[in-house]
Amino acid sequence: MLPPQAFTEELEAVGIPWATLNMRRGVPDPRAVFKLVKILRQWRPDIVHSHMIHANLLGRVARVFYKIPVLISTAHNINEGGRWREIAYRLTDFLADITTNVSRAAVDRYIKVGAAPKDKIFFMPNGIDTFRFQFNQDARLQLRRDLELSKSHTWLAVGRFEEAKDYPNLLRAFKRVIDERNDAILLIAGQGTLFEEIKGMAYTLGLTEKVRFLGVRRDVSKLMSAADAYVMSSAWEGLPMVLLEAAACELPIVATDVGGNSEIV
Repeated sequence: MLPPQAFTEELEAVGIPWATLNMRRGVPDPRAVFKLVKILRQWRPDIVHSHMIHANLLGRVARVFYKIPVLISTAHNINEGGRWREIAYRLTDFLADITTNVSRAAVDRYIKVGAAPKDKIFFMPNGIDTFRFQFNQDARLQLRRDLELSKSHTWLAVGRFEEAKDYPNLLRAFKRVIDERNDAILLIAGQGTLFEEIKGMAYTLGLTEKVRFLGVRRDVSKLMSAADAYVMSSAWEGLPMVLLEAAACELPIVATDVGGNSEIV
């Protein structure tokens, strides 16, 4: 829906076509429906599989104007932003063949609040490549040298710098850790609209030397081997891929008890 920020070259390299509606974050644009319909008419897909609230609603509305053979809506969270969105899900449910969600807790809640009928929503957990995500001693030694981690106890967090990930919560907690043991280091990999704000907060808390912002990384599995523990501070979640990946890499996990986090931990 938005202009892509990463991985377009990787998609093109393996022959996967992509398109964008060039929408702007936070700006509803009805024209996007017709842009999507135009793409659907060109591609003529057998299945349209949309992900998360905005795309799910957009895909359902597009079905009014184009006969999509099969439409699957997947939600990735226990809460996708308030009661009106749950009502929108319910009112447009007839336009989707099925709805799935990535955690059992989320499926139960969607049924309870009426966002989806019991016979049309299914639990479909995320999966990961455990050949790619597994502990690698060589990668650990190499990256710890490259990142100059020495004997520091290294925490890792990976995720978008957006409200849901609640990085202020993480930094405040890590400040308390540093007050008790000064040998800790926190690595944060990711990018997002709140990046500069969170970086400024780290400076204000006096954590500049203890928190390292790594930006977008394509070696997350190696980072997980290099780390000593994984931390997730999210305010809400579905079934986070990164927790599955961290578990596969044998990392101990500290996470907020939201969404499907407890199902993994």
